[in-house]
Amino acid sequence: MLYAVVITFACRRNVPTGVAHRYSRGRSEGTHMIAMSAAVIVIFAGIYLVCLAAVALVVPQKAIRFFGGFATSARVHFLELGVRTLVGISLLAYAPHMAFGSGFRVFGWILALSSVLLAVVPWRWHQRFAQATVPHATRYPFVLALGSFVLGVGILAAVVKGS
Repeated sequence: MLYAVVITFACRRNVPTGVAHRYSRGRSEGTHMIAMSAAVIVIFAGIYLVCLAAVALVVPQKAIRFFGGFATSARVHFLELGVRTLVGISLLAYAPHMAFGSGFRVFGWILALSSVLLAVVPWRWHQRFAQATVPHATRYPFVLALGSFVLGVGILAAVVKGS
């Protein structure tokens, strides 16, 4: 159901209005699909952050356990990096269509480049870093929830406002 709502929203943003189509005028069908895919991924990232905030507020121990699971194995490490890279690249691709696009473009670069950096260092370094920092970061789940909520709502609002 949620997937259908996101696809409907993304498609609604791309419905031609007269002759001038916002995303595909002068572009190939492939470019149009990339823009729509990027929009869907960015919307899902915003929804994910809002849901993460809700979990951190309602069941803080689950959120703490979730954060503690980062970089516990090579498989989880590379899965995390893959998702971060995908969201970062999607932000880069869709930022021109978002409100505050330059800020989200910078955020996309930070996500993508830090993921590439983490991919070239041994995953055990990431594991040691996570083991040292996650307990400090999860000490106050309310602060994590607030940050996650603000970022998630900010992403969703920037997509809706669009430029």
